[in-house]
Amino acid sequence: LIIKALKRIQPKRKFSLTIAGSQPKTDYLRYLKKIGGHFSEVVVNPTDSQLAKLYQKSHIYVSADRYPFFGLPVCEAAYFAKPAVALNFAAASEIIKHGKTGYLAQDLQELSNYLTKLIDNPTLSQKMGKQAKIYVQKNFSWEKIAKLYLDQIGKIL
Repeated sequence: LIIKALKRIQPKRKFSLTIAGSQPKTDYLRYLKKIGGHFSEVVVNPTDSQLAKLYQKSHIYVSADRYPFFGLPVCEAAYFAKPAVALNFAAASEIIKHGKTGYLAQDLQELSNYLTKLIDNPTLSQKMGKQAKIYVQKNFSWEKIAKLYLDQIGKIL
């Protein structure tokens, strides 16, 4: 979906896409490389160090995950002061503050529009990235999550 969204846009600035993750299905990897064309790169099973370097050199984090996720990659990107653009599924709306730390897209067209907006406006991208970092540092520490769990367990007991 991300590749489809990027193929729809004609930004004023040059861009590239890096897809990083673990995917044991070689047919799917070949498919991604084929449809990604000249502007994409696929990185399989990156180490934590490699992943950190990818976040550092990126400008925007994009997710089109339709299935439940806890939002950890969005938090990781925010830690590196990167704004996120995601389809509005699962935990995305809990981590991305629309228009402040990134954008929540309702469909593929909105995903394309928001990507164009951030690609064409690096100042806006940097501003949202800084806000994303502040937001996740304030709201998503292990200590805060543990306290929330303890509070819930206390209510149950």
